Amino acid sequence: MAEGCWDALPQAPLWGRGRPCAAALADGEHERLARFAPWCHALEHAGLVQEAREVRLLPEGLEWRFCGEALELSFALPAGTYATALLRELAELVEPGAGQGLVL
Repeated sequence: MAEGCWDALPQAPLWGRGRPCAAALADGEHERLARFAPWCHALEHAGLVQEAREVRLLPEGLEWRFCGEALELSFALPAGTYATALLRELAELVEPGAGQGLVL
């Protein structure tokens, strides 16, 4: 990843045991999480460990080309992320039969 402003991507907590991320919560986050206390409690007691995950995804080595009418994409993602989530943000799927396919 390129250095500079992308070095410090914003992160969000994934709840679990421990509180390594809690100190980094912005003012008011504790109050907003209060209504999810039963969920937080359940996640902690299910054995999950608290982590943080970047809230923006920057695919590496993104390449694209058209093969006839098909768009071919190639990219790498960090572990724990999903290509389908990235594709959902890049394109809009429309119902077949309307003479349309994937709209970019």
